[in-house]
Amino acid sequence: MFRNVWKIFFAVCIFCSLYLVPVQAATPLIETEILYEDTVLELSNHPVLIEGTMYIPIRVLEQTGMEMTWNDQDQSINMTLAEGTPVTLYVDQFNMKLNDNLYLLDFAPMVMEHQMYVPVRFMSELMNIHLTVEDEMLETISLEAVAPYVVQEGDSWQTISESLQIDETLLKERNLHLGEVFEPGALVIQTIPYFMEELVTNPDVDVLAKLIQLEAGYEVYEGQLAVGNVIMNRVESDVFPNTIVDVIYQSGQFSPVKNGKLDTAVASESSIIAARQAILGEEVVPDALYFYNPAVSSNSFFNKLEIEKDIGNHRFLKIK
Repeated sequence: MFRNVWKIFFAVCIFCSLYLVPVQAATPLIETEILYEDTVLELSNHPVLIEGTMYIPIRVLEQTGMEMTWNDQDQSINMTLAEGTPVTLYVDQFNMKLNDNLYLLDFAPMVMEHQMYVPVRFMSELMNIHLTVEDEMLETISLEAVAPYVVQEGDSWQTISESLQIDETLLKERNLHLGEVFEPGALVIQTIPYFMEELVTNPDVDVLAKLIQLEAGYEVYEGQLAVGNVIMNRVESDVFPNTIVDVIYQSGQFSPVKNGKLDTAVASESSIIAARQAILGEEVVPDALYFYNPAVSSNSFFNKLEIEKDIGNHRFLKIK
């Protein structure tokens, strides 16, 4: 159910040729030419093909008029889209900011040859650009701006949503720069990036969702989210490892890891949502570092901790 519509569209209409080309990690596309509004963009670094997806050096898009600044402190790049919307991408992180809202991606921007690389289809959606591949050898990639909808007298978000056949909530979210009330002549961006409209999964979400499923799949959503909170709280703690994977696989911590079930688990949709929201910062137990089921487990160590909250069958504990 996740991203199926995009995958079909992507495979049939745009990048079906990518899956016909034998690739290795970071295969340089030396002959590839990128056109923006029929103007050839200058490439200081070549696009690359990674597992069937084309990545481009993001700096090349400065030639389209996009403003970019690099923040060395947090290894991020800050961009301003044509309509003035701020965007922040982080090296090797699945999080991004759009309009100061946090979203999850299914890829992490990477640095190669001193430049940040991102998938070209991701940037095309973000920038409200239509992307086409004009030949099977990927020699010409064409980018053309999608004309925004021009607000007419009497228009409302509802009428525009119905006219464009785009969910009203998503349309508003993509066009936060317009606010709730707009005047005739205002321009409405009508390309909705996939990460806004679909439940995106990435490696961090995947492993966290599996643990939530095995530890609290039978619990209500609040209980599932709380398990995710414990993992994220440990990531932020100085006492535990500092990545989700390392926290979950830390020796002696979680029974699904010890018995091998974690690696073969299949997460439910609610577990995936709970994992995603825990990573994005939704909290029900903001300080809990431990949880257990009092009906089936006992440990004198737990007596040294303070109860933060009981949710369903689990007790969530924090350090006193």
